[in-house]
Amino acid sequence: DISPEGYIACASCHDDGGHDGMTWDLTHLGEGLRNTLSLRGTSGTRFGHLHWSSNFDEVQDFEIQIEQLNGGEGLIAGTTFTGNLTPLTHITAGESEELDALTAYISSLGKGSVLLSPASSCYWGGVCDSLAYSGGWQFNTHGCADCHAGAAFRDGLNHDVGTITEASGQGAGSALTAIRTPTLIELWDTAPYFHDGSAQTLEDVFERGEHANMGLDEREKMNLIYFLRHIDRHFFIDDDEVFAP
Repeated sequence: DISPEGYIACASCHDDGGHDGMTWDLTHLGEGLRNTLSLRGTSGTRFGHLHWSSNFDEVQDFEIQIEQLNGGEGLIAGTTFTGNLTPLTHITAGESEELDALTAYISSLGKGSVLLSPASSCYWGGVCDSLAYSGGWQFNTHGCADCHAGAAFRDGLNHDVGTITEASGQGAGSALTAIRTPTLIELWDTAPYFHDGSAQTLEDVFERGEHANMGLDEREKMNLIYFLRHIDRHFFIDDDEVFAP
């Protein structure tokens, strides 16, 4: 049901809820180049619509990928999204016990699933050095926290930060004008960066779009990146805390 002859599964790209470090061309699905996002800490749709283009409003909408990307029969009988039905206009929840079970698993990937950074010890009992403190200061004073807000390190909104290109394709069936803010959790593990995987390192991030115009000197940039590599489970929003975009 997931794919012919078991060729591909959700775990092929999201092993143990993580990511494969790959950028996929999803033009044939009405999208474009898309960097695989980790599912750890997402708790399903807790933080809003899914994907870089916010084109899914239910985890169950992955049925369309099972059918059209994986080439499987799907977990719902027949072809689900036909005519004017899209993941944003069709309620997929409740149509398949197996799909709802898959959704329950993905929705269970909360704070406890988020990886610990090798650099995180200074934030849970160790001693933070001056570089980490300086980087945190840069994060808050140069506007990073405006979009990567709060303990979720995301605002649940879409923004144009100057990274959309022709290769970005469409989003939600129409012209792509903004990208959903990704969380900064697990940055130390989730390269490449941006929706199209165009930044191979955190250093590269600050060479593209609005991120290149933050007014950071080289020392400030180095300290900010040092801080970003520390962000992990210990920073992350608690599962029972209200997320207010």
